[in-house]
Amino acid sequence: MIELVFVVLIFGTAAVFFFVQNLRVQAATRDEQRKVSINAIFHNLEHYHDLHGYYPEEIGEHNLRAMDPQLFTDPTGFNLGDESGLSDFRYEPTGCVEGRCRSYTLRSEMEREGDFVRGSRR
Repeated sequence: MIELVFVVLIFGTAAVFFFVQNLRVQAATRDEQRKVSINAIFHNLEHYHDLHGYYPEEIGEHNLRAMDPQLFTDPTGFNLGDESGLSDFRYEPTGCVEGRCRSYTLRSEMEREGDFVRGSRR
């Protein structure tokens, strides 16, 4: 009987360890997806600036057409610029006049580390 309890205890401990590790791996995967999206948006914004000489005040599928539209959606299913404010992604343009901006900051809230931030090169 003691041996059986001992085996169940070992399997229970292993199951808890596996479950916790699985949650960590899933969170790290979602963080990596966030970084991929922010980097794609960053490179498309820099290309936009090269073509137009300014950054847009708002971004989306309408002006960053070379991007996969799925990348505007965070791993929790909310779109960048969603009115609910629940998206993990933030686009913060600065120095805007009539829709033309001098710079910006892209930000993503991460689960396993601090915010991932990219800023304009100019």
